Amino acid sequence: MASAKKWAGIISYIAGRLYFYLIIFQIPLFSVPCKRGVCTTPIQVTAGHLIGTAKWPAVFVKATLYPGAIFECLLFKTEVPTFNGLLHAYNMTALDETFDVQRIEILVGSILSVFGALTSIRPGRTSMLGSSLITWGILRETLYAVYARRRLEVFTFPTLVVATLLAFLSIKSDMRYLIRSFRPRRQKKEKKA
Repeated sequence: MASAKKWAGIISYIAGRLYFYLIIFQIPLFSVPCKRGVCTTPIQVTAGHLIGTAKWPAVFVKATLYPGAIFECLLFKTEVPTFNGLLHAYNMTALDETFDVQRIEILVGSILSVFGALTSIRPGRTSMLGSSLITWGILRETLYAVYARRRLEVFTFPTLVVATLLAFLSIKSDMRYLIRSFRPRRQKKEKKA
């Protein structure tokens, strides 16, 4: 039987790769109003913020957006936008630096999720923290909308649960602890007197 360390390594590797593909191919996780209109993935939220603040070069932002654009075009059989026209296709050409403070958990969680996915060799706790912050931000926004009796602007998809689960499973040390907790404990033999 394989050791807990080996199983934890295998599970965390597979979960890290799946989390990377889920984030980089821009599978919709939520629906939240953002600077460009409505954002459905952490990369869109992060890219909108980076373009609006102009802290990162546009080439880096385009490089993170492009795999998802190609995946979406292959999925819906549409034309792939050019690399130079990518920001126009995502409606990110004229974004201002203003920032919605009410949804700061979703922004920070999206940044951490993208960073965790891009460092998918060992995404671990960064991805988990990012997914947890996104979930908390959406839950807080939902509770506030119910309390204030206003229209709900934030929605979630079942893939957010999958992303959070994959982020948790990608933490190798936690997986090792979880696997060990399910193994039967060895009974010490009583010494005969």
